[in-house]
Amino acid sequence: MLWNDGEFNGGFNGWTTEGVLCSNDGEGNPVDASNALWEWAIDGLTKGALWAGQRIGSRTSCNGAVVFDSDYLDNGGVANNFGFGPCPANGEGSITSPAIDLSGFNVAGVSLLFHQRTTAVPECPTL
Repeated sequence: MLWNDGEFNGGFNGWTTEGVLCSNDGEGNPVDASNALWEWAIDGLTKGALWAGQRIGSRTSCNGAVVFDSDYLDNGGVANNFGFGPCPANGEGSITSPAIDLSGFNVAGVSLLFHQRTTAVPECPTL
């Protein structure tokens, strides 16, 4: 292992996040993209209305995780409040690692391993 500083124990630890896109709210009003942010969660739990309290299944989730909680961002944690959360779906945010210095290693390439949890999206009907 070349680098293991990617855990989110205590916060973002040098990672940065940026809001990219929020859709208009349920009344058609624009929503600022700066609301489309990843958040640090001490226990890896989500807080949206559909999947509140779901924990990411990564081995490090008990010491913190970062979450792009699109459920919460869309509904603000209120059932049937779709489109009225801080960043209505479809929202997009980026997260960027700190610089990873590999100059001391003679390697041809590297791989990053992430754990993620997603919500299943219903299939489109057959036309």
